[in-house]
Formats: sequence, C-alpha cells, structure tokens
Amino acid sequence: MYPTTANTIFFFIINALILVYAYWLNKRFYKSFVYISLPFLFSFFMFLFHMCVHSYIFFSNNIENYYRYNVDATYIMQAVIVSTLFNLFFNIGCSINLFLKKERHLFFNKYIRKYNSKELLKFGIILLIIGILSKILYFIILGGNIFNYIIHYFEIGLEDAGQGGNFTNYLSFFWVCIDLGTDLLLINTLKNHKNKIITVSAILIGLFFSFNSRTSVIKLLLQYLTIIVIYNKQIRVKLALYACSILLPIVMLFLVGLGVYREYTNNNIIINNFDPVYFVVGAIHPMRTISDAIEYKSTFGELKFGKNIILPIIQKPIPRKIWKDKTLNAGAIYTKTMSPGALEAGYTVAPGIGFDLLINFGYIGALCCFLIFGFLLFKFQSILYNSLFYNSDNIIIIIIMAISVAMMFHIRGSDVAGLVIFTLYYIPALFIIFTNIKIKWRK
Repeated sequence: MYPTTANTIFFFIINALILVYAYWLNKRFYKSFVYISLPFLFSFFMFLFHMCVHSYIFFSNNIENYYRYNVDATYIMQAVIVSTLFNLFFNIGCSINLFLKKERHLFFNKYIRKYNSKELLKFGIILLIIGILSKILYFIILGGNIFNYIIHYFEIGLEDAGQGGNFTNYLSFFWVCIDLGTDLLLINTLKNHKNKIITVSAILIGLFFSFNSRTSVIKLLLQYLTIIVIYNKQIRVKLALYACSILLPIVMLFLVGLGVYREYTNNNIIINNFDPVYFVVGAIHPMRTISDAIEYKSTFGELKFGKNIILPIIQKPIPRKIWKDKTLNAGAIYTKTMSPGALEAGYTVAPGIGFDLLINFGYIGALCCFLIFGFLLFKFQSILYNSLFYNSDNIIIIIIMAISVAMMFHIRGSDVAGLVIFTLYYIPALFIIFTNIKIKWRK
C-alpha cells in the first residue's frame, strides 16, 4: 500500500477517533483532571507526532526530506498502519481497567516529610542552585571556559555529555534539581499565595538553564502546567481552550525559534525554504524510525528480546572505560546502523519506543507490550488520582504527577531503557526530600 491522499486521510481519521475514545475513557473513569491524565496524554502525543506530522509531511510534498530516499513508500504506509495498531492496543490495555476494581489510594503518608511554607521556599531554592551549578560545570567542561559556555550555550554541539568524558554523565543526575526546585517553589506560591516574585524569577532561570534542549523546556512547562491545573479549578475547567488558544501557539513559536537559531549557529547560513515542522520535530520523528525498522529488519539483527532494554539500565552507572563492551540501547543501535560515525562523534538519535519494541519483540510482541503498558499506565494514573484526592496536601503526589505528565512528552522519542534511566534520576532527590530518614555523619 502506497501513501495516497485517500489512505492518509483515512488513517488520520482512525487515529483521531482513537483519541476521542481515549478522551471518553478518561472522562468515564475520572471526575476531573481529565486533561492531565497520563493515558490520554500518551494517546494525544501518539496522535500529534505520528499522524499529524506524517499527514503534514505527505500533503506538503516533503516525504523525501523526512524519510530516507531509499525507503520505499510501501514501508512508510506500513509504518502508519503499525503506529495505528500501537495506539489501538494501548487504549485496549487502558480499557481493561474499566472491568477491574478501582485502586485505593497509597498508604505512605506517614513516611512523607511535611514542610511548612518557609521550608518549601528554602529547599526549593537549594535544589535550584544545585541544578544550576551542575549545568554550569557541565558546560564549562564541554566549552573549555565560562566565556565559551556563555557564547555557545544554545548550540546543539554542547548537548552531548559524552564529549566531556564519563564525569559529565554523572552531572545529569543533578539536573533534575532544577525541575524539583522550581516545582516546590511553584507549589508553595500556589498553596500559600506567597513569594510570587521569587517563584517567577526561579522559573525563568530554570527555563533559561534548560534552553539548550527543546525537550527539557517542554518537560518543565508541562510540569508547571500540571501543578497549576491541580491547584486552580478555573484553569482546569478551561484548560482545553487555554491550551489551544495560548499554550500551544507559544510552545510552537518557541520551538521553531529555537530550532531556527540552532540551525543558524551551527551552519552559519541563512535558512531557506523555511519549514516550521522541521524545527519542532527535528530531522527525525518516530514514524521514520518505524519505517526503517520495517525495511531494514535484517540490518538491525535478530530480535533482542529485551536485552538492549534491561542491560543498559544495569550497566549505566559503570563507565565504558571499565566495561568496554556495554550493551547498546535502541538509540545507539539505530544511530550506529543508520548514521555511521555519528555515535562515535557523540550523537545519538531518539528512535521512539515503537522502534525499540519492534527490534526487541517483533510485531506481535510490540503490540502486547503496548497493551500491557496501557493497562499499567492507566492503573498508575488511578493510584495517583485517588491518592491526590485522599490527601491534597501530599506534595510528593503532585510532583510525581507533574513529572509523569512531562514524561509523556519525553516518551514519544526516547527508547525504553533511556526512559527508565531518566526516571530513575528523580528517585534519589525525591527520597531525600520527602522522607523522614536523617543521614547522620559518623564521628
């Protein structure tokens, strides 16, 4: 089947109907917070980055610019069908929860450290400072000195931690402090109506120090939006209107502007044939990696059966100088196969979980994984939802929900191992902040 106007519109409508069903499913299960429901957001991003981008590429006659020249159009249409099935099976997994008993709230409130307004302000500022200092150190190592750091801050060449050696890889564990610090300050302001100037300033600083990465900025904005929605019912009710009329245009303008700037600073040329979608999704989006997985199936080797998912997670803390034969994750496998030399230069392509599951478990296994993922994500959302209403003062639930919402954006491009590793970054900081356990120094 070749991509045509008829079948492109047909699959666009099918995925739009799946999205409508995802909305109904969340509306059916939850009384409110439907727009920040994790399963609905996952379906939304699947629809946005798979079908909307693909349809734009087709109707703008830019297929050759986005898909490889040697990819037969048949494989592109197969990728559309596979992505549609992924979306469908994910929502089938979500639907299973309708026939099960609803989850109760979490019973760990007695272990949570409770903070007053002054403590929230103090810990928020401390975490923000730790995150900022770690990023400054990271860029100084890569840039050589503070002046290079300032001049080249927004250039794409400074994004890769591997260029600075193994030490810079561990600095990324501290970057989440920017997220958590500004989240705590925002919660404090919304909850206690205090320190508005400090909070706004901290958020702007946090966004600035995350500005080199489009994904990092969107993650932060989604976290802030989630926290605001939880605390403000008026915005929650009109969130769809605000998102479509204000938030999305601002985000699109920001992403396009950053993309244009980075393209100019890296190539020092005036950009011709301006294409805004290119600067939003970059040179690649998950549909292309799926089409590559279908056409170059033998090139990627035999099915991995989870080997390149589990082992990279276990091996991550160990430097490659010590463990030279560490297993590659899906992003490294895709980059090494499709872009020879890029991996050695320190760059990897985010292939998406669809590609990752295909090369690990094949078509049937990938569909089953999406079904299981839908079931588990919907259950996880129900636990968060019930816990939030059981104790609205439980700050850790609010932050976990905010982080989880942000991860729905990140998951569209990341592989499974990268997603798990990124999530684990938050655990040490969350544990120290919210538990009553005190670390005592031995004399």
